Amino acid sequence: MTENIKKKNIWLVDLFLGVTVYILSGSIFMTTNPGIRNIILVGVAIMLPSFFSRYMLKKDLAFITGLFLFCSGIIVIGSMHGDNINTCLMLSCVYLFSYGIALRFSFNEFVAVYIRCVTIISSIDLVLYLVLQYVGDYSFFPIVQNTNFVTYRMGYIFNYISHQQMRNCGVFWEPGLYATILVIAFILELVFVEKKSTMRIILYHVCIITTLSAAGLVLMLLGDLLLLNEFLKKVQRHRYTNYIVFFFLFIILVGLLFNSDNILNALGLGQSQFYGKLLTGNISDSMRVNAIKRDWGLFSSSPLFGVGVGAAYRNALNVDDTATTLFAMAEFGIIGLVPTLVLVLSVLKLRIDYIQKIIVLVCLLFCLNKEPHSNIVIIWILTGFFSILGRNRHEDFKGEDNAIVQNPFRSDV
Repeated sequence: MTENIKKKNIWLVDLFLGVTVYILSGSIFMTTNPGIRNIILVGVAIMLPSFFSRYMLKKDLAFITGLFLFCSGIIVIGSMHGDNINTCLMLSCVYLFSYGIALRFSFNEFVAVYIRCVTIISSIDLVLYLVLQYVGDYSFFPIVQNTNFVTYRMGYIFNYISHQQMRNCGVFWEPGLYATILVIAFILELVFVEKKSTMRIILYHVCIITTLSAAGLVLMLLGDLLLLNEFLKKVQRHRYTNYIVFFFLFIILVGLLFNSDNILNALGLGQSQFYGKLLTGNISDSMRVNAIKRDWGLFSSSPLFGVGVGAAYRNALNVDDTATTLFAMAEFGIIGLVPTLVLVLSVLKLRIDYIQKIIVLVCLLFCLNKEPHSNIVIIWILTGFFSILGRNRHEDFKGEDNAIVQNPFRSDV
């Protein structure tokens, strides 16, 4: 009886942590009810024993020490600039919580649950999205407004922006974020799952297209290079031949992106509000590219300690007008580069082939910097897992646990 109660309690805690990951990974609740972000404090409190267990202190003392020193540095630098201490504390909690998730669960478990949840939710959302497009508005959904004064119809399992009904937001606050979640599932499927599902891969593509996210489209094409790499490994066993073919196609893709003007205009998409963003003139003049230039200027003016959170946000033209890495450097100076640097080094140390490393790294850096991800935990959770796998190279991440992923939509490529 006692054992059953203990198992039930562990299951309830894990369920709470899973819901917390969803809420803090770009859910609509983050912008319609900002106070809900405080749930991370409970998550960190649950994780703290994991950090200080005898096993972890013996196995990973250097990294844990570095993590706490980094978080302390954020708070100290924020105090130096007179920033709200709660803002710096919450940001520190994002990193602690994310790494705590990586300590509590195995990577196989995380991949299995993540892909399964994305598959189920995106399947439901795709049906609701198609009904919205071809049947009519969900007038019975309550109307909510987020902190950026954007109005939504909120159905909890499916939300949409009132003035952009053609864009699929899924359960998230913004179509671009939904595209990020789907791209991550696509990459995890192709790189870290033994048996890939054709139905799930098709689902990812369809859902990414329905977001009408220009960045999502580019990321999808990069993911397709991974899909091609999997095919090449099956038909051509010679590794170096695969590398040559892959890099040839990679160069072609880059060339297509640089000639996107002609391609989009030929397809009649040049005037599109969404895919028109890929026109070279629009890219160079976009708010996000200008944000990169501005954030670099702020960092250059104070490279050691940055200009502070408050000053960085006052210089931003829009709350979404930020690239995560450079914005963190503008806020905190050179220490702001640390999380991204850990991500890069961790991916490079993974036991995957060079093609997979390049695409995974490019996609994650693109996701991280195409919108503000400082307070969104999903990328940092992956960073935590990759850092653990990278430092323990003898441990493989492929195994029987991934059998959980085989449903729903079991189908081998």
